[in-house]
Amino acid sequence: MSSSSTMAISEIYDTRSATYDSSNDFHHVHHTKSYLTHLAPYLQPGASLLDLACGTGLLTLPAKASVGAHGRVVGVDVSRGMLDIARRKSREQNIDVEWYEHDVSELSGLNLGLAGGFDVITCAAALVLLPFPSTAVRDWTRLLKPDGRMMIDVLVPSSNIVMEIFSSIGPDVGEMLKWDMTLFRTQASLYKVFEDAGLEVEQVWESEVYGSKEFYVEDAEKMFEEAVQNPMFANFGKEGVKGRAEIEFIRRLKGLGGTEGKLREETRSWMCIGRKLS
Repeated sequence: MSSSSTMAISEIYDTRSATYDSSNDFHHVHHTKSYLTHLAPYLQPGASLLDLACGTGLLTLPAKASVGAHGRVVGVDVSRGMLDIARRKSREQNIDVEWYEHDVSELSGLNLGLAGGFDVITCAAALVLLPFPSTAVRDWTRLLKPDGRMMIDVLVPSSNIVMEIFSSIGPDVGEMLKWDMTLFRTQASLYKVFEDAGLEVEQVWESEVYGSKEFYVEDAEKMFEEAVQNPMFANFGKEGVKGRAEIEFIRRLKGLGGTEGKLREETRSWMCIGRKLS
């Protein structure tokens, strides 16, 4: 990432770190359980895992329990706040994980010191945050062992209505999200990232629903006010932007709500597992 983009993402997740695990009805906890289930055949005792954008260790820590004392698990994240939580949990649970504070989109300056590469590489709920996802995945593939697996996901666009609205109104109000929501509009776009990296796609699928909620058009003003308190959307609440952004947000929400005046959001991800050819 550029230094400004890296700093912006880091600050957002530093702010979210204390409540990240429990946010959105524990969505992230359920999400990482899907990773652990699908990767179980590859996270056997003695295996190695590189967990990129590891956050608070929701995937990293149980993976270490799977690979055991002779396995190796490394977690990398750009957010010091998220890593502080991860390190605290690993100390409390007496689980030995190597943690690195680093930009996952550019790992060349990080000496991970594993000859031959990792058995498994993961990036959960973070690929869309990178400015050049295809480039990053190609670089990560070099760190994967022959016959190793990589698993990544992206959020199904309809899974976050508020984020979708801010993304759509950004050009009209002169503010943008810190990441590009247009990069992954179809399941095929995730498949192509793996394909372009030279990985053999073994599975690509839509996850189960991790959570759901209903939004009512009559609550649009309240939704906007709550949203701009979130560090992910705080730039839409800045002086000189907020008034126009609120008008456009409400207009867009009303359009989506239709004659019923409500919307239902279901949180799901597109998920993909690829194999590095021998």
